[in-house]
Amino acid sequence: MATKAGEPIPYPPQDLEQQNIIDKLANFVARNGKEFEYMTKEKQKDNPKFEFLFGGVFHRYYEWKVSVEKIAIAGSPGHMQSSSQSTTPWQGVDQQPAPPPSFDQFRGPDQYGGIQQPPT
Repeated sequence: MATKAGEPIPYPPQDLEQQNIIDKLANFVARNGKEFEYMTKEKQKDNPKFEFLFGGVFHRYYEWKVSVEKIAIAGSPGHMQSSSQSTTPWQGVDQQPAPPPSFDQFRGPDQYGGIQQPPT
């Protein structure tokens, strides 16, 4: 769940171990789905470090972090689309972009980066 417009981004825990637990779990849930969260809830129901899963102090931060991770994963180059059609990065584009110009196009025959080359 993303923060609503105008809502501040929730603060992470000051305890770095707690933040690491939340951040890693958020990444796993974003990659593997809510089923992973349900499984973790069941296994960690008596663990106080996972109280954020049940509406604890850092629940808003956890939900925000899951949404951020989902966005990051969806935008990553290696992300596979869930649709049954496979797509390529250039689908619907007539041609690939031109390669960047070579460095040689920017220097004169007797210059190297704007500095005169010594005679050989």
